[in-house]
Amino acid sequence: MIFAQQQGNEQSGKEAALLLISDFARKKHPELLSSMELWIVPQVNPWGSDTNKRHNAAGLDLNRDHILLYSPEVQALHALFGRELPHVTVDMHEYQPFRESWEMFGGYKTFDVQVGAATNLNVNQSIRDFSLWRAMPAIEIHLNQNGFSFNNYIVGPPPAQGRTRHSTVDIDDGRHSFAIQGTISFIYEGINGKDGYVENLERRTFGQYEALLALLNYLAENSQEAREISEMSRQQLLSDKTGEKVAIRMEHFPGDAPLLLPLKSSKTGADTLVVVENYHPVVKAAYEVSRPVAYLAPVSDTQLVQLIDRHKINYSPAVVCMEKL
Repeated sequence: MIFAQQQGNEQSGKEAALLLISDFARKKHPELLSSMELWIVPQVNPWGSDTNKRHNAAGLDLNRDHILLYSPEVQALHALFGRELPHVTVDMHEYQPFRESWEMFGGYKTFDVQVGAATNLNVNQSIRDFSLWRAMPAIEIHLNQNGFSFNNYIVGPPPAQGRTRHSTVDIDDGRHSFAIQGTISFIYEGINGKDGYVENLERRTFGQYEALLALLNYLAENSQEAREISEMSRQQLLSDKTGEKVAIRMEHFPGDAPLLLPLKSSKTGADTLVVVENYHPVVKAAYEVSRPVAYLAPVSDTQLVQLIDRHKINYSPAVVCMEKL
């Protein structure tokens, strides 16, 4: 399942998804459709696209709504996911490198496409390994061969102004929300233009398009393994035992070495390499709990009940007997 433009001011993912749909309509890439079923949602946030705004018409950031499910757009996306249960998802975005803070620092990140895998510790390790060590190197090779640059998705302020890490571990975004349910999930972050809209849109679009083709080609060659990893992860969710530890809160920690970060000078445009000492690539649990036998929720808590209903979680009434000691 490929879905794009949760943020309306990120245009290239939508355009790349539409190019892919056009390919299939013109009978291109038959080898892909012979080994997989594809669901493509090119524009999750039409209002945001029309107005070039990040949020939807109600002012909601759709990529932060995958827990509360307030927006009809994300509710529809989860309904599709729940109906089809795809083994792989791709959440397409853009990152904005041309901020004033980076200009003052002297260099910009200018990777054509950054790709991120699931980093939440509760996501099955097989999913994380397949994404990070198998699929992402294949995407990098394909992009480089086609004249586009790749990076493992990083966020953070300019070096020395704060830590650099590999995106988030929170399950309120599309990638982790679906990965936690046993899906091999990626986030694509294409480069945004300096004007935040149409500048260099053609190259931005084809960078995302080639990144999609790279993943689809890899999945076509490894479709059986991808299906087995996803199905195994879902079966494990059903068989997890009471008392096992679950990471409720996670944090990023430094690794063994600094990050060598390629940048482009904001003054001359020349390539440069910066050593980032404040690099935190390691995710560890900051707070764990033991998996309970069951959950009890008061029926009077209508907000919680509505949340459970929106996620289509099965539950049943319970009678709790309170005995006097």
